[in-house]
Amino acid sequence: MSATDDPRLFGLATGATTAAPTAAPPRLAPPPPGALPGEGVSDPAELARLVNMLRASEVASAPQRRDIVIGEFSVSAPRVPDHHIEALQHLTRNEAAVLRFLGWGRANADIATLLDMTENTVRTHMNNAIRKLELDGVRELNSLAGLLFMPTDYSRRPSAFPTRNAPPSPAPPAAARRR
Repeated sequence: MSATDDPRLFGLATGATTAAPTAAPPRLAPPPPGALPGEGVSDPAELARLVNMLRASEVASAPQRRDIVIGEFSVSAPRVPDHHIEALQHLTRNEAAVLRFLGWGRANADIATLLDMTENTVRTHMNNAIRKLELDGVRELNSLAGLLFMPTDYSRRPSAFPTRNAPPSPAPPAAARRR
């Protein structure tokens, strides 16, 4: 008997013993070689069953998911690297705000304007965050900020991200142009 013919792998009963049904999720038939589970399924009932299995697994893992508070901002826990959780919670309000704007792709001058501080103060907050998070430099801080604060739902992206097909901004009136 080959491994694919073994009825125990697919939850089928073997022998005359009867056991109480368990709450284990139903098993899928093995995918063809080189395919992913559920790939190529065209039956709507089978697709609905697969979606329900995914939702059930998300609900089962929901108690493990929580939000991490960084300054006054909340970030979903799966986005936060484990070795940075404690240090991120010790950032000041301004350091967290600078980190958030960095994650949105803002330049230091923009952050300074938005937070009503000088560029030098922005750099100071960035350096303090680098020191507290034990990072190697600004590039690593930018990567971490993008990981934490880059929006995943692009239908609600902040205005810092112009859409690709946005109409060009209108030209200023001729009187306002400088020569």
